[in-house]
Amino acid sequence: MAILYDVLMSPEFRRAFLRLEGAAQKRVDAWIYKLRAAEVSGTPHDEGWEIETEAGEIVDFEYQRRTIVLLNIREV
Repeated sequence: MAILYDVLMSPEFRRAFLRLEGAAQKRVDAWIYKLRAAEVSGTPHDEGWEIETEAGEIVDFEYQRRTIVLLNIREV
């Protein structure tokens, strides 16, 4: 599976990611990998995009050419 997108993490995303427990970090990381490989594209919302993991973590992000900018993580 080829990686098609680079990733940048905002400070807010990084802080939220580090607050997650180990299993949640792995779920979010797996979805980020799927985004980078263009297996999933996310759902448009507000001014950007989002994906939701199986356990309810929501990753807010935006596309900037060949880069995915991770903005924040919300929990449902």
